[in-house]
Amino acid sequence: MKIGNLFPEDFQASRFNDKIKIGSVIKYFVKDTTPPKYKRMIVIGHSKDEITLATIYLNSELNTNIFRNKRMKDLQVLLKTEGREYLNHDSYVDCSSLHVKQFDKLKEEFNKSNLESLGEISSEDLSLIKGKLISADTISLKEKKKYGIIKL
Repeated sequence: MKIGNLFPEDFQASRFNDKIKIGSVIKYFVKDTTPPKYKRMIVIGHSKDEITLATIYLNSELNTNIFRNKRMKDLQVLLKTEGREYLNHDSYVDCSSLHVKQFDKLKEEFNKSNLESLGEISSEDLSLIKGKLISADTISLKEKKKYGIIKL
């Protein structure tokens, strides 16, 4: 049994809500990559009903099989490790797509200690990343609105 499970559920829920918000960097095992693996991701938005969260992935390098043209490369943001304790090495933030996660599933995984909160990105990085997401023609306007990336 994990020590976190000994705390009351409402305390565990408040801990999750404090740690997982827009700009949070989390590490979590994802199955939508080849191969499935632990990924660092940034929470970038949530639906109004807070049932789902939109995340974007961090990559240790540019995959030239996926990001082969200038348009796709321009949707990657390089973050250097300096001043970013949540990174072990320079990484690229992929602003070409959103990865939607179920809020309750992430909360459950957090309570089981299968999801790790690594910190938060700076407001400057968040602004830069949001700018890239707003300009991304690979993400629908509907998704951008749903997750609060753009407000109309």
